Amino acid sequence: MDNARRACAVILTCVALLLPVFACFFSAGVAQGGPLGNDRGTSPAAVASVIPGAERSTSTNLRQWAHDSVGVTKPSSTWYLAEGCTAPGYETWVLVQNPNPRPVRIGMSFLTGEGQVDGPSETIPSESRRTYNVADYVSTYDVSTVVTSQGGGVVCERAMYGAPTREDHESSIIKPFEGEPLYPFTTDGSVACGHWPPGSLDYPYFGAPRNGTRLHAGIDIYPEAGAGAPVFAVKDGRVIKVDVFYVRYTGEATYAVLVDHGDFVANYGELQPPAVRPGDPVKQGQTIGLVSGTLQLHFEMYTPGTTSWLSWYGPQPANLIDPTGVMLEAFGI
Repeated sequence: MDNARRACAVILTCVALLLPVFACFFSAGVAQGGPLGNDRGTSPAAVASVIPGAERSTSTNLRQWAHDSVGVTKPSSTWYLAEGCTAPGYETWVLVQNPNPRPVRIGMSFLTGEGQVDGPSETIPSESRRTYNVADYVSTYDVSTVVTSQGGGVVCERAMYGAPTREDHESSIIKPFEGEPLYPFTTDGSVACGHWPPGSLDYPYFGAPRNGTRLHAGIDIYPEAGAGAPVFAVKDGRVIKVDVFYVRYTGEATYAVLVDHGDFVANYGELQPPAVRPGDPVKQGQTIGLVSGTLQLHFEMYTPGTTSWLSWYGPQPANLIDPTGVMLEAFGI
């Protein structure tokens, strides 16, 4: 019993010490214009009434690995970032934040096995940040970075990702039908091509407006063969769900096939009644359905573990992935 009492006392003491940390209120700000979320460059800052542990974690949809970074408590005028690699299959980025109320001049150099290479030198506006792709300056397995600033201290970070090469990516994901798309499916391309009138609610790009406040949760890709064009599995996987996607004004019921491809889930929509069923394994290149009278394949991507497609209203759902880049690569565009 004495041991049990002592254990309980230790637990209660730890809880008492940690409660102020857990109970503190945080306010988060962004050191660059734009909200947290889909912005490709943001620097969060956290403040608290007591000293907590702060961490910013980063991960991506289809990259092989990512990293996280522990926050710092104050800026510095000199930063040494020892690790880095810009060889194929790796990405290294240097992120510089200016938290000061005035502009700061920064200089950057890269140390490689062949010697020093000069990097960017520029002024970063007050309370903003810049992101630099080290591959724009050096291509090597071994690179470290030195950042200096004048006019105020800055906060720096070295971010690394394990990114599949284009060759690896193309061998793992194929295009979902033969031939090339009839129309662009990017935002700028579809608007500029003239196939859809200005203000159309039928643009094919990801996030395009639909009726009411609904947004387009995928991309529409038009095969040259039109209705009846075979739709292929872009990668090996297993069928999760098959169901009616929606009924057209003509009365035709279009179908969707949700497939778990391992590192992502794909929804192949606007098909004729498919032959595959939930639980069926599919091989890369296998026909999973035919394009319906809509003349297009509606393609969506989700994070692993997703079991159904969705309708998009408001902010982008956490499990919904923009498939535009993946399909551009698959078609070699």
